[in-house]
Amino acid sequence: MSFQDVQIAFAGHNRPEDLDDSTAARASLDHALRLLAAAGVTSGRLITGVADGADLLAVAAWNATGLGPTHAVYPFLREPAAEFPADRGRAETWLDGEGFEAGGRSAYLAQSRWLVESADILLAVWGGDAARGPGGTADAVRLAMERGIAILWIQPPDYEGLKLITPPDVDDFFSFNELLQQIERGVDYITAEATAERVAAALDRQGLGRHAEAEVSAAPPRRLLGGLDDLAHATLWKTYALFHRVAGGARAKAEAAPEVPPDLAAQPGFVRLTAACTEADRLANRLAAVYRTQQLYLLTGAVVATLVGTSPAIWPDWHLPAVLAELWVALIALLVWSSAARARRHERWSDARRLAEQLRLERAAWALGVTAIDPQGSDTLGPAACRARACRRQAGLAVGRFDGDRVRLWGDWAIGELVISQANYHRDQGERNHRIAHRMHGLENLVFVAFVTILLTYVGGSALCLWLDREMPEWVGGVLILTSAVVPAVGAAVLALETQLAFSERSRESAFLAARLDRIRSRMPAAPRLHDYQRAASAAIRLHNTEQDQWAENAARRPLIKGA
Repeated sequence: MSFQDVQIAFAGHNRPEDLDDSTAARASLDHALRLLAAAGVTSGRLITGVADGADLLAVAAWNATGLGPTHAVYPFLREPAAEFPADRGRAETWLDGEGFEAGGRSAYLAQSRWLVESADILLAVWGGDAARGPGGTADAVRLAMERGIAILWIQPPDYEGLKLITPPDVDDFFSFNELLQQIERGVDYITAEATAERVAAALDRQGLGRHAEAEVSAAPPRRLLGGLDDLAHATLWKTYALFHRVAGGARAKAEAAPEVPPDLAAQPGFVRLTAACTEADRLANRLAAVYRTQQLYLLTGAVVATLVGTSPAIWPDWHLPAVLAELWVALIALLVWSSAARARRHERWSDARRLAEQLRLERAAWALGVTAIDPQGSDTLGPAACRARACRRQAGLAVGRFDGDRVRLWGDWAIGELVISQANYHRDQGERNHRIAHRMHGLENLVFVAFVTILLTYVGGSALCLWLDREMPEWVGGVLILTSAVVPAVGAAVLALETQLAFSERSRESAFLAARLDRIRSRMPAAPRLHDYQRAASAAIRLHNTEQDQWAENAARRPLIKGA
């Protein structure tokens, strides 16, 4: 198995007394990078703070491998004290360390978090001791454990061998302090000798090489006779959107979210993520239109078939045409259902929507240096998460200076994308789905009242005819038969549509999500700093991931109902 675009974060001691022997440290770094290559790493990016000491040794060793570029992340906007060795494809990012410290935060801890958030594995030169200050190598190891990524560990001063720290399952409740205790006692619980096989397994757990290059399972609908498929999407498959607009009412005017800042839109990584997100969203919308419209057609067809099939009760001469028409409706319904069943369209739609959402989250998270992958989530290794993460690897990291203006503009856009626009969307969808559910139940009630009225009228008419010694017209009995068949069919169609598309359930969920997103926004300070934006974005991402888990699970269990 080979791994491409691997993001390797580096953290190491910069004090001479901690590093001890720079020659031995460099030899161990060379060994570690050879081990990564033996594990299948064919290309990657080294992400480092480029401080004095181990960082410069790591950059030199990485440059010698030719595996890929180096990305430097500096904790302050000022020029770094250490000189960045020239290499191919070098990129640099400056964080506003003064802004972090003005908010009571550690600039170096913010830097370590930025390094680890984008990483697939951490390469650390670490003595195995607790941190002597925030943002050191120990904190980088702790953050990697919390993120669920492995640590390739070089331990000075002896530099004997390489070790691999594999974070345990999130349900194991294993803490960083327990790791320190085990290192002190010489106990190996999550630490083992680093081998190519173990490193490959650790990278595979990050989804590298899994689904990243494979064709997305939710492929576009197959083109039929050239432009016929596009014509269908421009006309036929818009039926559900028309139904939703008519039955749900007009969209409420919502607060506008901030536009993409020009300097963000010009970032190559953002351009790549935007293109992938746009394409995935287009595909998901097409599949959603097909699935929902087909379900609407199938249930409407069931009512029509019932109406046509019982029409000879009123017009006896229509038996053959009615049977032929009913067969035609049933055949169309069978073809639509069997095509969707063979293609497993409900699952493909679910996969495509999940991919589009993951890419949307990664795109906003990228601008703030956080991750959209929840290590405790249920889809960390699913196709959508793996493909979105692969796209983010290819995008690299944002470059340039995160000064006050950039933080404000990029942060406002990211929160607008994750919080404001999504709260507006869920509020609108909640209200419209509530109206649809209410009107559908109103239709049920209206049809039922009409049915009862017809029954009572028939009883009254029969009594009157008996009293007048006359016979009821034959067509009146036919109307009764037709009504007795059509009314239950309408009720069943409405119930099936509610079951499949869950208007009431989605309305409640949307109201809940909008309220939670509004709460996240209300907790933002008046003049937010980068860590405030990151905290709000992470909270919104966790909420969206949870909602997507539930939506995807429900959608996967809802294949089309034939109806006829």
